[in-house]
Amino acid sequence: DEEAAEKRVQVGRRTMYSLFKAGLHGLNGLNPCTSVKVWNTYVLPRIVHNMEVCINSSSAVSILEAYQRKTMKQLQHLPDCTSNPVTYLLCGILPIEGEIDKRMLTTLARLLRDDTTAEYKIIKRQLAMKSISSSSWTSKVRSLTHKYGLPTAHELLLNPPSKECWKKDVKQAIHKYHDKALRDECA
Repeated sequence: DEEAAEKRVQVGRRTMYSLFKAGLHGLNGLNPCTSVKVWNTYVLPRIVHNMEVCINSSSAVSILEAYQRKTMKQLQHLPDCTSNPVTYLLCGILPIEGEIDKRMLTTLARLLRDDTTAEYKIIKRQLAMKSISSSSWTSKVRSLTHKYGLPTAHELLLNPPSKECWKKDVKQAIHKYHDKALRDECA
């Protein structure tokens, strides 16, 4: 899993290098706000691609997190000794963990909206059979709904929300949670 995370970091670096000519290199390049938007649009999706459909180890997420923090400090012209929460609060992005969680929760709702698929039937069965402490994907998303104060997976199964409404609610809940956590860490 750590090896896969290192490969994702290499993909991120290659993507960053390909954007150097466009000015994505920090000092004497694009302004920090634009650089962060370019990061969110081009680099971040390549790093976290398909991570929402599996259970990721904390060490793998930590490797990606370290790469993102280092890059954000470079893009904002901040010294390496700048605290991590300040780095995130200044650029207004989520930690990698939050980004993956957001994608997992939107994937859950997408799968629950179509009750004719095999994935829907698997999720329905696992919600009934698996405990929240098991190591399945369904148990992970159940814990995420609790963590972010969202409707439970059982409620979503009975009444799946619309795509736009769910994405808005998930984004709002995750940003609120991580913003509070970062501000508490700063204090």
